[in-house]
Amino acid sequence: MKKLLFVIVMLLPLGCSKEASWDGKPESQWREGLLNSDDVDARRAAAKALGEMGSKAKASVPELVTALKDNDRKVRREAARALWAMTDGAKDALWELINALHDPDPDVRLNAAGALGDIGPDGRFAVAELGRALKDEKPGVRGEAATSLGKHGSDSADAVPALIEALQDKDMAVRIAAASALGAVGSSAQSAIPALTEALKSNDGDFRGAVKLAIREIQGQD
Repeated sequence: MKKLLFVIVMLLPLGCSKEASWDGKPESQWREGLLNSDDVDARRAAAKALGEMGSKAKASVPELVTALKDNDRKVRREAARALWAMTDGAKDALWELINALHDPDPDVRLNAAGALGDIGPDGRFAVAELGRALKDEKPGVRGEAATSLGKHGSDSADAVPALIEALQDKDMAVRIAAASALGAVGSSAQSAIPALTEALKSNDGDFRGAVKLAIREIQGQD
């Protein structure tokens, strides 16, 4: 019995250190393809595969950061999406993701905005740029930026003026995300109460519901 326990204990580290894989290929092989392949389709597939592995592939963050500057926009899209899937495992890519908010491709910008919301506490350093992203030409990017600001709660206090302005966005989904983000900021968003009160006049029920909840959260009501 003691011998059996000894064997199990010795094997546990081997199991814990097993390399992540996707579609029958280990992470290291996908990583190599992303970094060194001249085939754009291969680089796209590698970035997508690493994203499917999520935080298990966080060792590939440096290669994904490099891929954020790839000449092919689809490679950049998949790289940003993969970093988003890694949540706080992508924290070492913080500044590169902030820079990606200015990528010419809107899907890259959207994925970067989403990643900055899930990247963990260090995401507070992205608040200023996420606030500026509320003026992006694409509503999907604006909405994701608002959602990410909400995820950082009171750390997003400096973005309150931009979120107040977003309550009048031409896209209703962005308005709702802005209202929810203001509620998440909490008491530091007191200056938004007048604008939120005015927003209660909206004909959109979902928006009014988000606004009512935001007011309660800001005022500390259950």
